[in-house]
Amino acid sequence: MTVGGLDFVVRASELRRTVGITVDRDGTLLLHAPADADPDRLAR
Repeated sequence: MTVGGLDFVVRASELRRTVGITVDRDGTLLLHAPADADPDRLAR
């Protein structure tokens, strides 16, 4: 998913209830989200 020129790897989880962003050691941006999250809403 690309948001504002930044590329995120989306990791969906059945157990997750909130959205979180982490930066991996190699600089990869990770977007952690609930499995049923709407992609358009995540982008906003």
